[in-house]
Parts: sequence; C-alpha cells; structure tokens
Amino acid sequence: MTVSSTHAEIHFSEQSKQFVLKDLGSSNGTYIQYSSIILENGMIIECGDLQLVCIIQDTDVLVLKVVDCLYPNPEVLGYKIEFDFKKKQLYTIGSKFDADFSKDNVRLEKEHAEVRKTSNRFTLTAKAITWRKLSPTSIPSADFLLPPFDNPNQATFTVRFGDIPCLFTLE
Repeated sequence: MTVSSTHAEIHFSEQSKQFVLKDLGSSNGTYIQYSSIILENGMIIECGDLQLVCIIQDTDVLVLKVVDCLYPNPEVLGYKIEFDFKKKQLYTIGSKFDADFSKDNVRLEKEHAEVRKTSNRFTLTAKAITWRKLSPTSIPSADFLLPPFDNPNQATFTVRFGDIPCLFTLE
C-alpha cells in the first residue's frame, strides 16, 4: 500500500475549537486508532485483518458485516454477525468468542474488542489495536472532529495513512 499524494489533512477548526482530520479521497484510506468508540450506522472499523461495517438494525440489534479483508478470503467477505442486546449486554469480538470471524488466513486476537449497549448507544472497547476508517476507499470523508484532549497544550493521537501509522503530537 502507498500514501496518496494528497491523502489527508489535519487542521484546527476555530468554529469547534478542535482538531479536524479529513481523508481527501485517498486510494488506501485514512484510519484513526481508538481504545473506545461509540458505533454509528455505516461506520467502518478494522479489527485485525478485517474491515467491518456497523449496521444498526434497531435500538437493540447491531450487525457487523465483513466488507474487506487484508488477505481476501471468499469465506469471510460478506460474513455477518448479529448482536441482540435483548439477550445479552456484552459481546466479545475475537477468535473463539461471540463474534468469531476467524477463518483460514484471518488474523484476529482471541479477545480483540468488546461491544456493549449503554444509554441506547453501542460502544466498542478495544483490547487489541482497533481502527476507524474515515470513509470508503477513494471517497473524501466528512470532517472528523478529533476528541478533546486531556492536555490541550499537547495532544497525541495515532493516524494510519494506508498501512503507514503515524503518531502525531500537536502543541
């Protein structure tokens, strides 16, 4: 994978008083690393080798569907797992757990992430490296507001351009 010549931009928004990250329609995507994130309908997350799209069916049902895999595997592409939060309050994504996406040639930690429902929202908490893809490949993203930082004088976050991770410190 490569970084596009005009891949992404980071700027400070005077209106929101926050840093903004935007994919400019790159061919390999822009990702931001998370330890915890509120899942939104259509959001693409990456766990191990898998890119999963979030489909919120109703207030109690979340579906994760495999839309891409680092090592294309017809067994995995299109595979879906449904989480019904009327039955259970916490699901684990990982090999040999509730959401077992593991197949031949798919790298996924045993306990990669947890998904829970709180206050009518679905939250993913990472136990291994998990990324959010800002937009589908070759489509510019909307402005993505980076969360407020504990120390506004020195903000640190990790962004990946294609397969190249970069640690940013904004002072």
